[in-house]
Amino acid sequence: MARRQRLPHHVVTSPLQRCADVGRWLRRWGWRHEIDPALRELDFGVWDGRAWASISKAEIDAWVADFCAYSPGNGESLNTLLTRVVRFQTQTPFAVSHGGWMLARRWLDEHRLDELPEASTWPAPPAYNDCWAFVTRQP
Repeated sequence: MARRQRLPHHVVTSPLQRCADVGRWLRRWGWRHEIDPALRELDFGVWDGRAWASISKAEIDAWVADFCAYSPGNGESLNTLLTRVVRFQTQTPFAVSHGGWMLARRWLDEHRLDELPEASTWPAPPAYNDCWAFVTRQP
């Protein structure tokens, strides 16, 4: 895509391994690679790495009931993630991040900044290897 559209070979990635590895591979092919912590996935605290089935229904229900302010697994709230996404600024057309970050960005592109999401209105996850285009937004 970068070659076809004559876009700069410059990518910004999350510091987490799955994304940073993509940037490192692209760097081997001559791309400029930057890491930005703003692209990290939502921090799920003690839920991280656990199967959904191992998390109590009461904990998940508490998150659904207070979708934006609740911190799943005592990690990071969706409000905090949305703030990071709004503040993310880059001059490159390519960013590699995680599903939760991308869904937060999609939410912000499709809704007003003062509109808070609920679990029932949160966007569906992307298909594997999807490439999304986003609107450039000023913080």
